[in-house]
Amino acid sequence: MKTNRALQANWPLILLFGSYTCYALWALCFGERIPVRGGLGWDGEIYYFMSQDFFQYWKGRGLDGYYIQRIVPSLIVKGMHYAMGTEHAYWRTGTYFGLLNLVSLLGGTGFLLFALKSVSQKWKWMAALMALISFGTLKHPYYYPILTDSFAFLLGAFMLWAHVSKKRGFVVLAAIGGAFTFPSFLLMALPLIVFGKQSIAHHPTHVLDKVVVFAVLLTLTALAFLGPAFNGTMLFGAMQPSKIMVLLAIPFLLGYVFMLWTNIGIISRLKHSFYRVNAGGLVIWVLLFLFMALVKYWAKPSPFGLWHVATSTVASALVHPGVAMVAHATYFGPVFLLLILYWKRLKQTLLEMPLPLFWTTFFSLTLMMGSESRALIAGLPFIIFVMVMALSKIQLKGWQQVSFLVLAIAFSQVWLPINIGEMSGEFLQFPMQRYFMHFGPWMSNTSYILNLILVVTAGATVWAIFRKSAVN
Repeated sequence: MKTNRALQANWPLILLFGSYTCYALWALCFGERIPVRGGLGWDGEIYYFMSQDFFQYWKGRGLDGYYIQRIVPSLIVKGMHYAMGTEHAYWRTGTYFGLLNLVSLLGGTGFLLFALKSVSQKWKWMAALMALISFGTLKHPYYYPILTDSFAFLLGAFMLWAHVSKKRGFVVLAAIGGAFTFPSFLLMALPLIVFGKQSIAHHPTHVLDKVVVFAVLLTLTALAFLGPAFNGTMLFGAMQPSKIMVLLAIPFLLGYVFMLWTNIGIISRLKHSFYRVNAGGLVIWVLLFLFMALVKYWAKPSPFGLWHVATSTVASALVHPGVAMVAHATYFGPVFLLLILYWKRLKQTLLEMPLPLFWTTFFSLTLMMGSESRALIAGLPFIIFVMVMALSKIQLKGWQQVSFLVLAIAFSQVWLPINIGEMSGEFLQFPMQRYFMHFGPWMSNTSYILNLILVVTAGATVWAIFRKSAVN
């Protein structure tokens, strides 16, 4: 009897998970695969050879400090080959990575739902929809499977669940795996490991808050003028904007950061956080950081240092005006349109979160200023978590859920064939743009305009769907 009631209550989730699994398996067996380098792609070629023989590859080819932080998925796929007794081959290894992506995305969504145990079933279904139905989590993981993104999503969601469930040991375990899966993961884990789980009932604005915000905006402005977007030195075939375009884009970048960073009582939050530092957690995080630094020291020097990360993140936001939000909505779907529509409520809910959860989500939202959406995937569970908590008092109607599903499927672009014509040539020209139009730094002018029209139209649709829904 209890089983039947559980099935009746959860059948929308079961249907969503089952449909997702069927599509993913079909895509892996019969769908498109990125044609570059025999289906490996660019970074995927490195992960493929690491999955063959990691130590030999490190020794013989000189693995650099950037890729040493992404070794865990390759080692798992190597174990899959060993368990199945199969030889490495481009297509087979890509399929194993794809299966790992499938398990990671379903498992990560499951942990996200466990963390959202207090919300209604309808909002749990919406959370699963936000997590699973997008270009970044539905089409891309099986078109370009040999990447570490999906496993980073799993670890991010697992860390979120562990924190909400007060299982600090699992938070540390996620941080260890994440440190060698996604470069930004260790910084995301820092507040969850080190700070005590308390919140601030009131967040008084200190005079120094304005100084901090001004310093942040000034730093971003300096990076904008010193960085590759303004100087025309964007790497890897990314969009080379004109100086006028950069000047037009800077206000959008600064405006977003200003809206996020103001009125949060940052000085008070820092003070309360440091007063509640967990000494054991701090020691664990420092040891993990030192271990990662030691491994990176023995690896080949990486060109992707702190200066590159800072300047490229800012530069990616300047290739077109407001390109970051256009790119995030294009890559991760209408969840980011809801974020804009209910920005004030989202920020208020964020301010009410326990400090460790506040800082990790705040860090993820700050990263949203850049337009390389893939860099957000480990923080996506936290963004969805706060979004759903902010909107959970809305009484959803069935037609609203169905409308949002249709919109999410449209944004996922599972209906759009990518491999049309010879997939070679310039990244900023078609047919390569059929793939690169989903990534902010590589959107051509034409793709940006098309995506902008799509996002504005979809934004109006989301507003029409939810405009009469009040949040108390």
